[in-house]
Amino acid sequence: MTTTYTITACPVCNSSAAVELASRETMREELESLWSFHTRRLRPDTPLRHLNDRVVFSQQPPLRLVRCSACGTVYRNPRERP
Repeated sequence: MTTTYTITACPVCNSSAAVELASRETMREELESLWSFHTRRLRPDTPLRHLNDRVVFSQQPPLRLVRCSACGTVYRNPRERP
């Protein structure tokens, strides 16, 4: 299944003015840092059933995070479409 993205306005106040907090590159670096952190902490004898909360994420990482200039809400933009 392919993920489709769409540029959106603020989901709270519908303003289209926003400030970028984290770019795609910043988000990629954050994810790599997170994986590195978890890799360092894993013990080789840890049962796989105990790793779900460390290795399974419910959503794909955001491509970009922004903060609404009008109300301050932080959201993904572009946002994934169902």
